[in-house]
Amino acid sequence: MDFDQLSKKYRNIKSPAEQLSDATKDAGKANNIFEKIKKHDTYSKKQSKQFYIITSIAAVVYVLIFIVNPDPDLTLKNRLAGSAFILASVILAFLFKIKHKRISNTMYLSSTKKFLEEAQKRFRFWNRNQLWLIPVVLLVDVASLGSISKYFDFLSQTSSVILSQFLYFGLLAFGFFMGKKSWTKKKKPILLKIEKMLAAFDEQ
Repeated sequence: MDFDQLSKKYRNIKSPAEQLSDATKDAGKANNIFEKIKKHDTYSKKQSKQFYIITSIAAVVYVLIFIVNPDPDLTLKNRLAGSAFILASVILAFLFKIKHKRISNTMYLSSTKKFLEEAQKRFRFWNRNQLWLIPVVLLVDVASLGSISKYFDFLSQTSSVILSQFLYFGLLAFGFFMGKKSWTKKKKPILLKIEKMLAAFDEQ
């Protein structure tokens, strides 16, 4: 090894003070990520509890209006639409309850790696638990189809259904776009840092 190679090699070796400084910076970054995760979890836990209460109350109200209600003006179509709303509300209430319980359980995780793995699942834009949203979307679509299409009675039945579907799924697409935009801004940066920290665990 010539002098230039030897010089280059030892220039890359950091002093103990520099190594300690780097370790302190890394620890500070890790603590910052954990604080962000905990802050988000606190907000999500509170929000999921609120939505669980709201959707549970909505399910009870729909049962009273569309099932228990003896009003003879309520047609079979109205009751079926109400039943779809009830099922959608029950599924949503179940999902929010599961989410609240999962976040609460993360507080008792003693393993840092396990904590990060659970956070990684929650910070992803899409996960398997969200597949339950598909029947919710379809149930709400079926339930709202009649109530929306009646406002287009100046059109033929086929045109009315097509227009109402266009409006419904158009709103869903807009909501999806806004949700993805919010996730990209708020959660994706944290997710990338979580994945980087998990990769460091795997390298050890």
